Amino acid sequence: MISEAENYIRVSLFLLFFPAAFLVTAVLSFVMLGEAVREALDPKLR
Repeated sequence: MISEAENYIRVSLFLLFFPAAFLVTAVLSFVMLGEAVREALDPKLR
């Protein structure tokens, strides 16, 4: 979706914004989930 929106970036910016925002949100949530699991299960941090 992001690569398809590349052709229409001057006409409709939202075609690029929403897929990019979802991608950023998904990556950040997986990183935060991984950190929370590591903190909960790593015995060296206690």
